[in-house]
Amino acid sequence: MRDAALQAGDEVLVVGGTGLIGRALARALPEVGLQPLLVARHDPPTGLLAAPTRCLRLERNELPALLRSGLLPGGHGRALGVVDVLAGSAGETAPLLDALAQRPGRFIAIGSAAVFGLARSGLRHDEASAPQPGTEAMRRKVDVEQLVARRRAAGVAGCVLRIAYPYGPGHGPLGPLGRARDLFERLQGGGVIDWVAPGVFSPLQPLAVDDLARVIAALLTRRAALPAL
Repeated sequence: MRDAALQAGDEVLVVGGTGLIGRALARALPEVGLQPLLVARHDPPTGLLAAPTRCLRLERNELPALLRSGLLPGGHGRALGVVDVLAGSAGETAPLLDALAQRPGRFIAIGSAAVFGLARSGLRHDEASAPQPGTEAMRRKVDVEQLVARRRAAGVAGCVLRIAYPYGPGHGPLGPLGRARDLFERLQGGGVIDWVAPGVFSPLQPLAVDDLARVIAALLTRRAALPAL
């Protein structure tokens, strides 16, 4: 994917588009003139997405062939944005990048700050810190980061955003350790909020999903080249 800033009227494919982040992008992208197309395995429930948001029901492994076909609005000529909300493994992401090889535009994958693993008291990470994934899911996220870095070195306009725990409209109750669906019931019954043992896991630093969506919109449209985040 050759780096090209998106302009008003350009399309943005949001892979995994009906979840929390996808819905926020459906709100934020039109604010800068972009046209979101949410890609998901199932149609969203009626009323979940504001009109005229478009949704394409498609299995992820079917998307590369559709991209190569040129049948998407704008064909191969216009810049295309792709936001891979799922980006669960390098094996899933590589075919998508292959299909985008000849397109102008930008590719953004959603990663996780949890690739840094366990937290030690007083330790703060920055982007130069080495990942220390503690779970298989986070090891796969690191694989995606490495894949995108290799493609970027070969000229592909792509980056991975290591985000904290997103929250926003439609999200369930959130505690320091993540989603807690029964949080209100427990508190009303005299229960307590689960916290963390010192030096085990850092408490979550939730990220407002609408703020994340606006950052993504800005990255897609900025005149300067896509940074290596």
